[in-house]
Amino acid sequence: MNILLLGGGGYIGIPLARKLKTEHNVIIYDNLSHGQRIDTPQGISFINDDVKNIDNHLYQLSDIDVIYYMASPRLSGLQNDEQVRSKLNSFHKFLEHFSKTKLYFFSSCSVYGNQPDICNEDSKVIETSKYSKLKIESENLLQNLSSNYTILRLSTLFGYSDVIRNDLLVNNFLHDIKDYDYLEVYDSNSWRPNIHIDDCIEVLYKLLYLDITDNILNIGDNSLNITKRNLIETIQSVLGKTINFKEIDTESTRSYKVDFSKLNSYINYNYQNYPQSIKKMLL
Repeated sequence: MNILLLGGGGYIGIPLARKLKTEHNVIIYDNLSHGQRIDTPQGISFINDDVKNIDNHLYQLSDIDVIYYMASPRLSGLQNDEQVRSKLNSFHKFLEHFSKTKLYFFSSCSVYGNQPDICNEDSKVIETSKYSKLKIESENLLQNLSSNYTILRLSTLFGYSDVIRNDLLVNNFLHDIKDYDYLEVYDSNSWRPNIHIDDCIEVLYKLLYLDITDNILNIGDNSLNITKRNLIETIQSVLGKTINFKEIDTESTRSYKVDFSKLNSYINYNYQNYPQSIKKMLL
């Protein structure tokens, strides 16, 4: 198959491209807006441009069978509605050309916002930031304009990849512990599901070969729902020492536990648990 990774020059994209290229023709399309430098894996084509300019590259993309759409700003990169509108306009323009092509759209479990009950794919979505606003409105746009899509609501990623991401929760905790031996933890009782980057890549790869009848899938595992406080306790257990941290309570807008039963009905996969994966990261 001919596979296009839009936003494929980042934290997820490079290892996913490396995995896919063993059996498929892969094109990475990325504007490298996060300042990263990439060494494109051998045998993979690279288009360095913004999605808004995709019209300029249609001749290279005429035979695409599958698209992984992961082009997105990070949480801290969206500050106002104009930025959100600009990204939505680019996505709309993209869909005008690829509305019938099989599309995996990378959304986020953060669209569940702040809910006390465990959330599944039918739960309401709640806008809590410009980032979640972009994801929610992109999902709506996709549902209106595309005829062949799967929305992937990813757990928060962690682990080491070709592109360094110390802004991700687990990575951020380990980075601060290593460098400062101290943590400031906001809303320590808030819940998140996390997933190791290696496990995420394996799941994304497996989905390619399955007949997915659902248009929305949560990506992760129920066992990986955890509070920030319990995450710190796990890190302490792995390190065998007490971590110096300060808990700071705010009016948190994000706390969510997620049900991944639908994904697990398609894929039987053994996810790394927190002690396993954290121990590897600390070696």
